Amino acid sequence: MLSASNASISFGDVKVGTPTSQLITLTNTGNASLNITGISASGSGFTASGNSNTVLAPNQSENVYVNFTPASEGSANGTVGIVSNAMNAMVSISVSGTGVQEQTRTVNLTWTPSESNVVGYFVDRSTTEGGPYARLNSAANPNPSFADSVTSGTYYYVVTATDANNVQSAYSNEVQTIVP
Repeated sequence: MLSASNASISFGDVKVGTPTSQLITLTNTGNASLNITGISASGSGFTASGNSNTVLAPNQSENVYVNFTPASEGSANGTVGIVSNAMNAMVSISVSGTGVQEQTRTVNLTWTPSESNVVGYFVDRSTTEGGPYARLNSAANPNPSFADSVTSGTYYYVVTATDANNVQSAYSNEVQTIVP
């Protein structure tokens, strides 16, 4: 008999275009050697990788990786099939997952306006504490606020003020935000 460690696999939500894998262990639970002659996957975005020309002695195991890379949003279902010469010649494992788009979130920044003669502010962002920073607005923003569109992750922001002669202040204190 050929047994599989899972009767079904759910990948849950997976970002579109991002590959993810889960492991299935196949074990020969019989008293004689068996030959695995085929491993296949059906269903949109599913593939399986493993040695499809394997002889398993009694109590010997073999790993198969089931991969899911959604190409679009929405639910996907499929089957991984393992063919062998065991009494149960075909072992089927149900697979499912959902392709999701990464959501854009807005980070709203506000700060106390400078008491100096300021014409505007520049906002810089980094994904690394302490920079380097990338400038988010090309022209000085006269308002002491800024809305930034980001995806999930950790971001670090600093602000500089500029006067009428384009002289910029030093960076403000860095602010960290974590976007789920």
